[in-house]
Amino acid sequence: MKKNKCQAVFFGTPDFAVPSLEALSKASAKGGQAFCNIKTVVTQPDKPVGRHQSKPVPSSVKQACQRLKLPVLEGLDSLKDVEADLGIVVAYGEILPKWLLDHFPLGIVNVHPSLLPKYRGPSPIQAAILNQDKETGVTLIKLDDKIDHGLIVAQENHPLTPSWVQEGGRFSGHTFLSLTPPPLPRRGLGGGPSAGQLHDHLSQIGADMLIKYLPDYIAGKIKLKPQDDSKASYTKKLTKQDGKIDWKKSPQEIEAHVRAMNPWPGAWTMWRGKRLIIWKASLNRHPERSEAESRDLIVYPRDFGQRLTSLWLASTPACPEYARGGRNDVLNFEEVQLEGKKKMPFAEFAKGHPEFLNTTFFF
Repeated sequence: MKKNKCQAVFFGTPDFAVPSLEALSKASAKGGQAFCNIKTVVTQPDKPVGRHQSKPVPSSVKQACQRLKLPVLEGLDSLKDVEADLGIVVAYGEILPKWLLDHFPLGIVNVHPSLLPKYRGPSPIQAAILNQDKETGVTLIKLDDKIDHGLIVAQENHPLTPSWVQEGGRFSGHTFLSLTPPPLPRRGLGGGPSAGQLHDHLSQIGADMLIKYLPDYIAGKIKLKPQDDSKASYTKKLTKQDGKIDWKKSPQEIEAHVRAMNPWPGAWTMWRGKRLIIWKASLNRHPERSEAESRDLIVYPRDFGQRLTSLWLASTPACPEYARGGRNDVLNFEEVQLEGKKKMPFAEFAKGHPEFLNTTFFF
């Protein structure tokens, strides 16, 4: 007797979920009995966006469903009458109720962009960059009634360094089965991808992992592993205030902060009563600074044979704890945006605002 194909409900809302939905839809169309069929998709209701918020806009997942011709539901109550074997959650944006966890015979599989139990919660990508981790990854878990706590279905590690670049369609031994990921950038000292770049990359790794592991999960061939709660750490939902630059920190920490806050909320500081967002920055080693000078904290221009618009975190004995920065590093601003203005290269901004080059940032 021929077994019926697994029926699945997909839960997702933002851009991060779209690659997974596309990959599952494609696999369902040509995967035969080994894979699941997307019976319906659940997403958050249309919401106003933009400065004026005048017109509700459908979620990225809803727009993808319209393109893929998949049925869409908004809200969870309507699922009580939907019969399906499996739930798949990718950034749905809401904690699922207990009754729904019990609704699917095969449970609910969730895609989380960290190496669980590290960085449970809503901002794991930013946390990995802020903490200057050497690696990150994606974890598939079977959801339970605690946040990002469920049994591990699969987990893949990926280095998080400036040398993480694409070579022949592979990233550090990982072959992409469903999609071609964007290459991650090479940067100067410190360096690495922004949160936006890492978000896009991990979203496609998550999609690939669903295609790779779901057939065996559905067939009961994967041994689920409990998370080690003693190693758990948690992240919070970011606010605009989290983007504020703390000038007491080292150049390395500030450069990581700039990447972690891009694209939202943006790493910012106040200058002449206006918010100045630093969208891109990089580190370089100053050839002449002594170890004593590296303890300094005023920001001012220094031409040492590179760009005239380089900024140097330099010179005030008022902040001895800055010594923990340790190295002769120069923080270069590369792209900025003054409140009410457009993004621009820092050289262009400095040309239009030469007074900025004598700025001291107080804290």
